Amino acid sequence: MKSNNFFIKTFLSFAAAAAALGVWLFVLNYIENGKTDLAVQRGKLAENEERLAGLKSAMDSLNSFKKESDIIESVFLTEDEMIRVIEGLESISANSGVKLKINSVSADGAKNLKPSFSFSVDGPFESIIRYLYSLENLPYLINITRASIIKKGTSASADAGEEAVAGGWQGVFTIELESYEKS
Repeated sequence: MKSNNFFIKTFLSFAAAAAALGVWLFVLNYIENGKTDLAVQRGKLAENEERLAGLKSAMDSLNSFKKESDIIESVFLTEDEMIRVIEGLESISANSGVKLKINSVSADGAKNLKPSFSFSVDGPFESIIRYLYSLENLPYLINITRASIIKKGTSASADAGEEAVAGGWQGVFTIELESYEKS
């Protein structure tokens, strides 16, 4: 009976040790699988972080291009802004007492990116001079590239096909907009 007891105790000890070893191996296997899953998740996380960094870089580039395109677009006058300039020219012609005739508006940016306005005014000499001075009061930085004042009825204006008006003067101007306010 003693030997049976010894075998039972030994068998139970080995069974308990085997069960503990089995549990231990199961726990180690579970931890190892967790490590593998964790490594896979970390790989996915690193991949997503790279994508996110790429997207942020792309967004920064896009914002940079947007800012650059806004700067480039701000150089060119829109139709509404050209109308504002023409309305300003008309306003000072009415205040100066001269008749305004716009000959051409050139917004061709191929040469120098500066819109050019060519126009003539008819009226008394003093009014034309007042108009010329009033151009300075426009909310634009302008460069007068051509200014000529001729008496109507002279050979220069008659050659140009102008009507001869006694005592009338004509001012012919070409201005370039150097800078202007955006509305």
